Amino acid sequence: RVWGEISDWPVGFFIAGSSIADVNGLYSLVDPDRSLPHYCQVVWHNEDSRWQLAHVEVDGFTALPGGRRSDVEWQLIDGSGQERLGCPAGERLPMTGEAWKHLHRQFRRVQTGDRVKTRRKEKGFWDADEEAVVVRVGDGDAPVEIEFVTDNRRISTPGYKIVHVESDAGAVTGSDAPVDDEDELPWQIVAIMAESKMEELRRWRDEHRESARKALAIVFEGLPALPAVNREPPVADGQLHANIPLARDACRKGRLQDALELLDEVLQSSSDSGVQASLQTE
Repeated sequence: RVWGEISDWPVGFFIAGSSIADVNGLYSLVDPDRSLPHYCQVVWHNEDSRWQLAHVEVDGFTALPGGRRSDVEWQLIDGSGQERLGCPAGERLPMTGEAWKHLHRQFRRVQTGDRVKTRRKEKGFWDADEEAVVVRVGDGDAPVEIEFVTDNRRISTPGYKIVHVESDAGAVTGSDAPVDDEDELPWQIVAIMAESKMEELRRWRDEHRESARKALAIVFEGLPALPAVNREPPVADGQLHANIPLARDACRKGRLQDALELLDEVLQSSSDSGVQASLQTE
């Protein structure tokens, strides 16, 4: 396990090797998202997805073991604000591969209508554990507007000063715990220290996409257009065939064999070849 040390925060990162497509890509330094559930010292966002790489202060949970510091942690946060992957913190560079772990904590970005409570007392504003409802989530340093249950007063606050009422900040265990897939981890993380290098990588990325677009256009050039398909459900005597809703209900309940038998009866009973063709496309 090797720690990288640099004097300044990188202007960006290139991440690759994860089976989660939205994790991979070019990350650029941005203003921290204050609607997230923990205080982020520094944040980089994926320029092609809503994922974020963040250097996060530990609050309400125990940092992953093995780092030089126990008060901060590296995290990869998905587009919904869920903390998905974590890495012990060293200095200004994260590690790669198996140093990252799947996070099963119940923290996530708040949404309008969520029930929350204050983490600790803020003198002149609220006491600890006061319950409230989120009425708006916007931008800025205090993007979350909450309305307290006790007296209906409204206050704007950063997301890291409140926590979901239903959250116990613990790990999800037992049968509800998802299976950790190592293929999802970021196996390559490259720090980019100069904005000129970021611009160069952006040009390479855009040129690659344009080349891929042109190649696909050549491959598909001249191919005949697919015939139009009637997506309307088959009908019998102007009415939806009685077996169609029954088959849909069987599918929703997981009885796929029953659904197939019902649809087969429709095919066998229909004398309209057009109806049969339409059904077969469904």
